[in-house]
Amino acid sequence: EYRKALIASESSGRSDVVNKKGYMGLTQAGDDALIDFKKEKGLSFTDEEYLRDADLQMQFQDWYEQTTINFVINNGLDAYIGKVAKAFPITMSSLLGMAHLGGNYGMKDYLESGGRDDPNDGNTSLSDYGVKFANMGIYGDSDGANINRATPEDIAMSMPVEQKGSLG
Repeated sequence: EYRKALIASESSGRSDVVNKKGYMGLTQAGDDALIDFKKEKGLSFTDEEYLRDADLQMQFQDWYEQTTINFVINNGLDAYIGKVAKAFPITMSSLLGMAHLGGNYGMKDYLESGGRDDPNDGNTSLSDYGVKFANMGIYGDSDGANINRATPEDIAMSMPVEQKGSLG
């Protein structure tokens, strides 16, 4: 669910798209992330080869999402899941969306600042992507089920009168 929405948003389903900032492919991968992916996986390919290979792009996206999930867990950011930020529920898919736009540290800074550190890439902000991708199933989920999906009860419990548990 998340990945389909990401691909629709980033490239309209075209694997050969390169934007004016050089991000490319179905999910608009950047050079730095691709360098890390190649190094970690021991791969070598050109930008042209990447753009022609949708399967390679999905292999990259599997890796990229897993690095973000690992970052969330290793940094205790999963404690934010089920809370609310700027009227959207924090879920693993909203965290993936924010990290997609602002990197893992941008997403972390957003959470730790209570939503005040909300950079914009010229078109959209981290909170925009948090809203856009909240409550979606992520890869590896069975039939769209997602244990990290915030229920209405989770959201209500994270918004007490004094807003404890809310990011703002």
